[in-house]
Amino acid sequence: MRLLLFAQCLVLLSHFANANTEIVNFSVQLEDNLAVPGVWPSLHYGHSEEQWTGQPAPLQLTEQHICKPAHLFSPLGMIPGRTSCSHEIWTMLDLDQETWRNFSKFTLRISYPASSPTEFSIKIFSPSELHNEISTPSSMYNSTLKIPGSPSMTRRKYARIRLSHTGVSIGSPQPPPVTFNVILEPLYFQVLPASVIPILSFLVPLVVIGIVSTFPINRFFRGLAESARSESRAGCLKYQ
Repeated sequence: MRLLLFAQCLVLLSHFANANTEIVNFSVQLEDNLAVPGVWPSLHYGHSEEQWTGQPAPLQLTEQHICKPAHLFSPLGMIPGRTSCSHEIWTMLDLDQETWRNFSKFTLRISYPASSPTEFSIKIFSPSELHNEISTPSSMYNSTLKIPGSPSMTRRKYARIRLSHTGVSIGSPQPPPVTFNVILEPLYFQVLPASVIPILSFLVPLVVIGIVSTFPINRFFRGLAESARSESRAGCLKYQ
């Protein structure tokens, strides 16, 4: 009975597994609120999911050679989250809102079609780490620059998403673009994504009911077993 119930749960969960997924978990702490120039798409409470389309890098490129250090700042503006490299997308993770302040650990998840032979690389940066990562003129990008009128400390992070092709391109050396969803979630108890809570709230009572319902059946079969053992012992004593 328990195996049957477990199988039913797996069938139920299989409906949610219609895509490939890449996940990165990261911790959050207060850090210097350094200014980062540029136009950034933002994921935050109330807008924690976004859909983008990216161009995977050719198969022969390794992850570290997909893009050169990015120049994110442009006085003429730019496509949000894009750099001069078409194989990566950047987004700001706004974790300073009051609703998420009690969470110290988050997860960033990418879901994409299982039919797309694409590998995603996700890296999380603090403002200071991002200052060390990208290449811009020092006059535009000063590591001591603070945001005027903003708190001196922040929990804000930045995510770099890189795409690389893992299949064999037929007829064209350029892999096709891939559309993917990016979801930012807090982790309850530092391990459970927020989106899993409703599923667990449904499955846990179901499993408990299934286990409890097997108790009478177990008692019935235990009684049969005890009766069989007693009759066997009685039979043995009779023929001794």
